[in-house]
Amino acid sequence: MEETPPEREFKTLMDVLRFLQGEGFSIEKTKLYQDQKSGLIRYKKGQPITETEVLAYVTRVELEKTDGGSPITAARQLEKDNAAKRALALELMAQKREMVALQLAREKKKLVDRNEVDQMLVGLLQILDTSAKQLMDRLMPDISRMVGGDGSKANLGRDLLRQEWDAMMHRLSRTEAFELKYADDEKDFLEEG
Repeated sequence: MEETPPEREFKTLMDVLRFLQGEGFSIEKTKLYQDQKSGLIRYKKGQPITETEVLAYVTRVELEKTDGGSPITAARQLEKDNAAKRALALELMAQKREMVALQLAREKKKLVDRNEVDQMLVGLLQILDTSAKQLMDRLMPDISRMVGGDGSKANLGRDLLRQEWDAMMHRLSRTEAFELKYADDEKDFLEEG
């Protein structure tokens, strides 16, 4: 039966440094002593350090180089990244919830599209305009009697009343509340929706 050779031990940090440089690792003396103070390499004066512990130290140093910091720094960065992802996910969920609530309100007719309201109001104003003009025509005999039976004065009054009514409706139709968008063809409607 083969016996495993005893593990190699190093008595000083300088022995560790020579071993690492001989193995092809580029570690400086100051870095090695700083890592001893920070606890990255487990070495106490007067106690030998094994080759396994030295190789574990090299692994930690390589991890530090690739992660841009110590494992603790990498864990903190990962935690920050996850917190940012959670915040973004919560923001996206809030936006989706808002969109769904808006869609449900539209479906329940609690919210109506502005163009639909404008068209409805224009339709009501057209009915009002027609009804008012019919009312004026229907009341002409009464108006004629009021002016003493003079038909020309009654017609003049009716024309004046219609002009004022048309001017009022024109001013009302020019306000922003009644701007309607008309599309040249179906493609324009599809682009808006």
